[in-house]
Amino acid sequence: NIPIQSNSAGWQKAYGTVNNEYFTCVRQTSDGSYIGLGNHVDAGPTINYAPVVKLDNNGAIQWVKGYHPSIGSIKQTSDGGYILDAGNACVIKTDPSGVVQWSTWFASAWTTLGDHAISETNDGGYILSGVAAGSAITKLSSTGVVQFMRTYNNLELHSILPTMDGGYVAFGSTVIGLTNAELVLLRVNRCGDLVWCKSYG
Repeated sequence: NIPIQSNSAGWQKAYGTVNNEYFTCVRQTSDGSYIGLGNHVDAGPTINYAPVVKLDNNGAIQWVKGYHPSIGSIKQTSDGGYILDAGNACVIKTDPSGVVQWSTWFASAWTTLGDHAISETNDGGYILSGVAAGSAITKLSSTGVVQFMRTYNNLELHSILPTMDGGYVAFGSTVIGLTNAELVLLRVNRCGDLVWCKSYG
């Protein structure tokens, strides 16, 4: 933890060692502090891991955890903990101190796409969009149990959000090659059944 600059307007700090390390995402948490998702690459034989760093509102490290070699995104949950897209078909839920409460693994073909591929649902569970033998939407309970998985052919879904009626809306594109893809908006009900799908472009 190497202070670079500090003044009345704010602060700037560097963290880590001389190895190739950087933040891929930093979010402000509900208490005014910060949660950071990093990446570490060792020289020589490649060793990658993705540290999660909790900082106070002055940038001091509160804790550092390493969960998985590849973490795509991290979000704070309504209970003050965190939900992590750990890549390679894994989702991890922690408490506010970063202690793992549960982890759920899917089929090896599952990949989430984008920073908004996981959202907390109205019932305290989680909804995910990703790719698994086509584009897929998966619903998890608050304890990580898979409640449903639905696949949709020829689509690539990058983001998903719950709707007020308990269903979900997902955003992405058709998969028709690099030059012919169209924007897609997909609406499903609370069970993941397709309500409608619109393409634009």
